[in-house]
Amino acid sequence: MTSAARLADLKSALSCCLIRDRHPLRRKLADAADRLKKNQPADKLLSDIAGQVERSRSRADARRAHLPKPQFDD
Repeated sequence: MTSAARLADLKSALSCCLIRDRHPLRRKLADAADRLKKNQPADKLLSDIAGQVERSRSRADARRAHLPKPQFDD
């Protein structure tokens, strides 16, 4: 997978992350995009961001799994 495709995948994965993590991750992705535009290596940065995105997604999934279930009287 090319760096540009990986960058696009990570940008689309932000919607599944915790809201508090989205802005810092978006800034890091912008930094990676700038590095790619300047033909500088960004593989290490993209790997770090991918790890952070995965951790945020798993925390968001865990929070969603533990939401209270509403119960209504019939």
